[in-house]
Amino acid sequence: PSAAEPALREVIARDPQNAAALHNLGSILYRLGRFDEAIATYRRSLELRPNTASTYLHLGFALREGAKVDDAIAAWNQAIGTATGPGDSIALEASQSIRQIQAERKNSSQAGFREDRSRNSNKTGERGR
Repeated sequence: PSAAEPALREVIARDPQNAAALHNLGSILYRLGRFDEAIATYRRSLELRPNTASTYLHLGFALREGAKVDDAIAAWNQAIGTATGPGDSIALEASQSIRQIQAERKNSSQAGFREDRSRNSNKTGERGR
């Protein structure tokens, strides 16, 4: 991917309105772990072509990796809204990503609840001694 980065930057320098090149550059930056750059690049692509479901989908992945989970969910909802229909593969992948985050949050909050109950029962047991 890093070999393609200079070529894409050259294309974008010649044609800054090339949303497809910006999207592709965002994907390369994402694969390189440069999430903040990927996010900015995807957003620039969306400024030029705002109804591109695949760019919203990939923006969501970059946001999630950049620990901006609520923003990722918003991007995935945009992907769903701009996809060709509910059976569209992009809409399905975005929906699956949202469900995964929701499940992780639910599991995390349940684990926290169990931890709190365990701590409280230990305190109660200690007081009785």
